[in-house]
Amino acid sequence: MTQRLALLGTLMFLAILSNIWIITISLSFTGTWVITSLMMIAVIILLIWDHHKLIPILRL
Repeated sequence: MTQRLALLGTLMFLAILSNIWIITISLSFTGTWVITSLMMIAVIILLIWDHHKLIPILRL
């Protein structure tokens, strides 16, 4: 809907998805780890895209 909270949504999705990704890898699901890995790559690309917004937060 709006771009104001897009970075916050990306960070929240990274936290949720990292837990799902670890579970799918540790329990040896057959094809799900591929999908979750691709989703992790997409979230990392989104964070790289908004790296200029993260720099002031990371400097603290």
